[in-house]
Amino acid sequence: MTTRVATTANAIAEFLIQQLPAEPTRMLAIQNPAEYTRQKAVYDGALEQVQRLIDVSAEPKRVGDELKQAATQETLAAENAKLLEAFPRLAREDARERFFAEAFKAGEDFGFSQDEMQGFTDHRYFKVMHYAMLGFRAEQAKSKALTKVANAPPATAKSKPKGPANPQARKNQDAMKRLAKTGSIKDALLIDFE
Repeated sequence: MTTRVATTANAIAEFLIQQLPAEPTRMLAIQNPAEYTRQKAVYDGALEQVQRLIDVSAEPKRVGDELKQAATQETLAAENAKLLEAFPRLAREDARERFFAEAFKAGEDFGFSQDEMQGFTDHRYFKVMHYAMLGFRAEQAKSKALTKVANAPPATAKSKPKGPANPQARKNQDAMKRLAKTGSIKDALLIDFE
C-alpha cells in the first residue's frame, strides 16, 4: 500500500513538473525586470509545490520501511524461539556462536554464499544445515573407520592346546566344585591357588 501511495504521489509530481512554466531567462531579467520577477515567482511557487508533493511521497515509503523492519524483527524473534525450542542449548551464548559457526561452515561446504546465509530468517534452514553437518561428519567418520579396518593387519586366531586338557587345571576345577558343595576345609586345601 505504501508503494502504491508513493507511486501515485510521484506520478502526480511528474505531471506537475511537466506543467511547470518555463523558468524565465536571464535575458528577460535585463529586458523586463518586472516580468522576470513575476515569472520567477510563479515558477518558484510551482516548484515549491512539486517539492512538497515529492516530500509527501517519501513519507509512506519511510512508514513502510519502518513497518517492514518491525515485521522483520517480529519474524526473527519468532524464528529464534522455534530454534531455541528445537535446540535448547542455544540459550547459552557460547553454544549459540558455535552452532551458527558450524551451520554456516556446513552451508558453505554445500555451496551457499555468506550473503545468502545472512538472509536466512527461517529456523528450518539452520536445522537442516546442522543435521547435514552431523551427517557429513558421520560419513567422514565411517570412511575413516573403513580405511583403518582395511589397512589393519589380519587378526591371528589363538591356537587351542592340542591333546588332553591340563590335568592340574581339571583337578583344581573339580576341587572348587566340591568346596562349593561341602564348604569343608579339607576340600579347600586340595585347591592349588598358584
